[in-house]
Amino acid sequence: METRNIFIDASIFIGKNYNYRNTDFEQLSRLAQSNQANVFVTDITIREVKAHIKTGISTAISALKKFQKDTKVRVLKNFDDSPVKELFQEIDETKSTETLKCQLSTFLNEINATVLPTSEVSIDAVFDKYFGKRPPFGEGKKKSEFPDAFAIGAIEVWCKKNDERMYIVSSDGDLKEYCKTSDRLIALNKLAEFINVIESHDEDLAHAVSALLNKNHDAIKEAITESFYNQSFWIEDQDGDVNEVRVKELEISEMLILEVTQDSAFVLVDVETTFSADVTYDDLETATYDSEDKILIPLRTIDKIVDRDVKYVAALRILHDVKHSEYFIVNRVELQSDQASGFDSYVDFAIHIDNEWPYK
Repeated sequence: METRNIFIDASIFIGKNYNYRNTDFEQLSRLAQSNQANVFVTDITIREVKAHIKTGISTAISALKKFQKDTKVRVLKNFDDSPVKELFQEIDETKSTETLKCQLSTFLNEINATVLPTSEVSIDAVFDKYFGKRPPFGEGKKKSEFPDAFAIGAIEVWCKKNDERMYIVSSDGDLKEYCKTSDRLIALNKLAEFINVIESHDEDLAHAVSALLNKNHDAIKEAITESFYNQSFWIEDQDGDVNEVRVKELEISEMLILEVTQDSAFVLVDVETTFSADVTYDDLETATYDSEDKILIPLRTIDKIVDRDVKYVAALRILHDVKHSEYFIVNRVELQSDQASGFDSYVDFAIHIDNEWPYK
C-alpha cells in the first residue's frame, strides 16, 4: 500500500450517477469514518460535479417531457393506479438540482473529505502545460482539461507540503497520463481498487479469503450464472420480446475484496458473459400504415436466435471459514450492468437486434 490518501475525480461522481448508496461509495464511507482512508477533492472538482448535475437534470427533464407528450404512451395517464402515473407529473428543475447538490455536500461531510483550494496553483504552470501539450492536455490541447489541470496542481501542492503520495481515482485518460509523469500521484481506474488495497493491507484475513476465492472459481461462476438467468432481458431497437436466454460462456477477470470479516466477505467481480437469446419481434417489412392513428401495424413477427456478449460487475456476499476451506458459500449475488449506477438483485440487459430496416 502506497498511501491512505485518495482523490476522487469528478468523473467518478458522474459515472456513478451521484448515487451515494452505491456499493463503492458506501465502502469508502466506512473506511473514511474508521480513519482507514483520507479522502480529498478540490474546490474546482466540486464546482465541476455541480455543473454536471445541473446539466444532467435539465437533459433528463427534457427527455421526460418528450416521453410525456408521446402519443404512444399518454394513454397510461388515465389510470389512477398505474405504476407509471408519477412519470407524468411535472418536476421542479431548480428543486431537483438543489437536492442533488445537497446530497453531494452531505456525502462529502460524511466521508470527512478535505477540500483542497486551487488558489495556490500557478496559472503560468498550467498554461505552460497547455501550450506545451503536456498531460493532462495532451496533443489535442483540450480546453476541457483545464479543471483537471488546476485540480492536479492543487493535489501536487498539498503532497509536496506534506511529503505525501496520493491515489487518483479517475476514468479520465488524460488525468491518468499525467499521473505517469508524477512521483507522488498513483492512478487507479476504479474506486473499488483503492478499497481493495486498503482492505488487503489492513486485514490479514483478506489474503486467506483471496486464496479461497481463487480456489472456488467454479462455485462463483455457477452462482453468477444462476443470477444472470434471473435478470430481465429486453429488445432495445425493435418492438418484441426476449423469450429465453442461454449462457454459452462466462469468464471472470478481476476480483476485488471490499470488506472482510471472520466469517464473511464482500467481493466485486468483473464478468464477461456470452449468451444466446431467443427473440420475437415485429417484421416491419410486412407492416401497413394506419393513417388515422399514425402507426405501423405489422402483419407478421420474426423469430430469431442472437448471440451477444455483455460485461458487468457482480457483487458477492461470501460466507467462509478460513480454518475449514471446504466451507465456502456464495450467499448473495447482485449485478450492475453498464446501464445502471448501482447494484440490484434484478438488472435489465438490453439486446440490440441491429435490423437494417428501414435503412436499406
